[in-house]
Amino acid sequence: MEIKDIVKLSDDNDYQVISKVNYEGLNYYYLVDMNDMTNSKFLYEDGENLTEIDDPELMERLIPKLFAEIKDLL
Repeated sequence: MEIKDIVKLSDDNDYQVISKVNYEGLNYYYLVDMNDMTNSKFLYEDGENLTEIDDPELMERLIPKLFAEIKDLL
């Protein structure tokens, strides 16, 4: 999955990949709902599945990295 790809998640919404980083051997993604910009997801690739991140400490480490990738694209 690459930046700008569109992905349909289990909630049946289409999301665009806004940012992607590899951290400690896993790919992490920041996705935004195509129809509701206030609906976003932070996910990681778990084999063939995307899993929502639920660890607040991990989020604190990842958000600056994911947002830095966005800045580099602008």
